[in-house]
Amino acid sequence: MRFELSGHFDVACITNHVLTGVDGYDDELRTGLYRYRGGNGTYTSDSYEPEYSTTEGPEVGMQYENNEQQNAYGIYLQDQLDLTDNLKVMLGLRFDEIEQDIFETKSGVASNSKENRISPRFGVVYAFNDDVNLYSSYSEGFLPLSGTDAEGNPFGFEESDSFEVGIKFSYANISGTLAYFDASKSNMLVADPVNVGYSTPVGKANSTGFELDLTGSLGDNTEYTLSYAYVDAETATDSLNVDWLVPIPKGSPLVNVPKNNLSIGLNHDLNVFAQDIKIGGHYQYVSDRLGDPADLTFRLPSYQTVGLFAKWRATERTTVSLNVDNVFDEQYIASSYNALWAYPGAPTQFKLGVSYDF
Repeated sequence: MRFELSGHFDVACITNHVLTGVDGYDDELRTGLYRYRGGNGTYTSDSYEPEYSTTEGPEVGMQYENNEQQNAYGIYLQDQLDLTDNLKVMLGLRFDEIEQDIFETKSGVASNSKENRISPRFGVVYAFNDDVNLYSSYSEGFLPLSGTDAEGNPFGFEESDSFEVGIKFSYANISGTLAYFDASKSNMLVADPVNVGYSTPVGKANSTGFELDLTGSLGDNTEYTLSYAYVDAETATDSLNVDWLVPIPKGSPLVNVPKNNLSIGLNHDLNVFAQDIKIGGHYQYVSDRLGDPADLTFRLPSYQTVGLFAKWRATERTTVSLNVDNVFDEQYIASSYNALWAYPGAPTQFKLGVSYDF
């Protein structure tokens, strides 16, 4: 539920754009993990020749089952002040109160927690001209973490803050954004390698880096996009995980976060036999990254993928599309839970779609 009011008025020759509102929710969530535990070397299916016709699977045991309810409401106020034609400042405050009840069925642990926070926001934009804008922003956040650890205890709440400064620009046939960011989160969750299938908090983490986004055209019928991000994500404090009995030193990298991520897209409009057709492709590069929070030597290798697409405007309301993902069938690890639990990337995939606008 959300209700908002907005308006504007002038005070001392300064235009104020005011937004105020209230929101809230009442959510019920049930999550569980049920697993089959066979003997050593025992498998219920052959991964090379799987048999799916069997109607009954093996008996599974409950690893955990969380029955959770969250009740929350928030009140917020925001004012954008037009100090001059070129300079605008935004100030905002938000109050949140959240109550969380969790009952973990297997352990029988019931918990109740209730917290409230006031979170500020700030932003400023300065327009040098119609083509160049400098901006900066700061904000804080607060939210509950769903689920429980291996003992059935809740994770509590996550608090965050983020700062960003950047420039938005356009020149000739190019427009883009270049930004630097610095963000932190407390009570970050990572995979618990001792208790497989569970998560555990790792403390505070920081993330700094910069992002570049470009869009442009190469002639009348060809467009391109380029996005690059450099991210340095690491733990902000020294800690000792009592479950793992493993020290986590300050500055340790975070799991599944690459330092470098590059994406390039290109599309071209054609008119063939009086038919509108769009073709294009995209390329993505992801650098190596940590794969196990308890083993800093286990890293997932870098990978790169290429995709192609075609879209045909059959009628004014009908569009037919064909997408080919991972054209060269790159074998890679998309992410991992720990050194013994990794998720392979999807092989070459063909997707045919038809859409109709009513």
